Amino acid sequence: MFISRSQYLIFALGLLLSMASPESGIALSPGKMQEGKINIEVRCPDGTHRKTLSQLLKQDIPSSGDVIHTRVTRQQFFQLQQAGMNPAVAVSIPRNQLIDDQFYSFSEYEKLLELYQNEYRHIIKVEQIGEGSVNRKPIWAIHISDHPGQRENEPALLFTGVHHAKELLGGQVCIYLLQYLCNRYDMDERVRSWVDNCSIWIVPILNPDGYYLVMDEDRSPQFWRKNLRDNNGNGRFDPEYDGVDINRNYDYNWADESDNDPRSWYYRGPYPFSENESRAIRELAIRERFVFHLDYHSYGEVILYPWNNFTPPPDQELIIDLARQLAHQVKRNNSIGTYGIRPLNGRLGQSSVWMRGKAATLSFIVEVGDSHFPRVWQISGIVENSAKTAFYLFDHIKQCAIRGVIRNARTHQPIMAQIEFDRYTSSVVENPTSDPDTGFYYRIVEPGIYRITVAAPG
Repeated sequence: MFISRSQYLIFALGLLLSMASPESGIALSPGKMQEGKINIEVRCPDGTHRKTLSQLLKQDIPSSGDVIHTRVTRQQFFQLQQAGMNPAVAVSIPRNQLIDDQFYSFSEYEKLLELYQNEYRHIIKVEQIGEGSVNRKPIWAIHISDHPGQRENEPALLFTGVHHAKELLGGQVCIYLLQYLCNRYDMDERVRSWVDNCSIWIVPILNPDGYYLVMDEDRSPQFWRKNLRDNNGNGRFDPEYDGVDINRNYDYNWADESDNDPRSWYYRGPYPFSENESRAIRELAIRERFVFHLDYHSYGEVILYPWNNFTPPPDQELIIDLARQLAHQVKRNNSIGTYGIRPLNGRLGQSSVWMRGKAATLSFIVEVGDSHFPRVWQISGIVENSAKTAFYLFDHIKQCAIRGVIRNARTHQPIMAQIEFDRYTSSVVENPTSDPDTGFYYRIVEPGIYRITVAAPG
């Protein structure tokens, strides 16, 4: 079940997320989470709920009122969650009053990450991979693995949200994935196999400055799309002129058909990878060598795949088949049929096009839902439905792939080498490379016979 912000987190611990280096993750004061107590509210509509709450907390519960306010330890908080009580951590945090409180504010999102890192440190590590281009809000990435923070010979998958500030649903899907994997790891064999056999990375909010503007500033521009780059250099935010569309800033056919007018909602930026946000994803992709990438946007109820308006990638049939399978996982909001598929424009400098063309990653955009701000009662279902695309990839990644480790023949040390698959080689895409630290490579393929050429300097 999707645990919404209103059900789960309105959080005000006296705990702070300190700015951390990309290597260190979120800095935490030792023991602070364990020792402190959290103010929560729990809905208890009947006697059964009250009895469960009383037994878990070992205290008497008032017999009147549907909402019970109390204080709990971190361990009790997760016990209540696992019992289906859906505790909400209760404190007032400034937020945009125009947007429903089922969506996390940026402040609440950061506190959620802190809570999860403390509770599930055996399978997750939170790392700052960058910061916003203007207000320097941190870009957080969550690594989920049975050995978080370590490099293993396992296929890596990336899930991202909120390239565009107003597309809040993408962030909600990523947060739901974090919750689902962590909360079920110790009790669900299928989830455990995903986490134990894959290197899973989640970046819920790639555009933190824009997201903070939309969510954490009361009555700010609800439909802001871009980041907050100061295009005219006047030192203040001008919504008529400022901002770059991060998902037009990637260096693949960047200048072909994208918009170079700073006033446009789709402004590509002054040069490729000019923005901190897109560079953060580039560096993470180069380091981790992702096999799959899903980028959650809203809206459209469609899976977008690369590409159809110039020379197709050599594995186009595989890409289209995967897009169809992903689309088949998600029901439309009106419950009539499933998502459709559509090719991306390969000449706009978008993330999924760069991922396929330059990073040898099978990358798709998932346009979630049929509006930016669906009705309150629809949000949970849309988010849970959309997460099924990730579940499909977790299962599919083991079905048909070529994997191996490249080592120096003399020293037997792992090396980075270029790997050429005869059927999947083309001038419009880069060949994959093995990991320089482990020599590992992993490539999803169609069934068949392949000739593989491995080359490295010397």
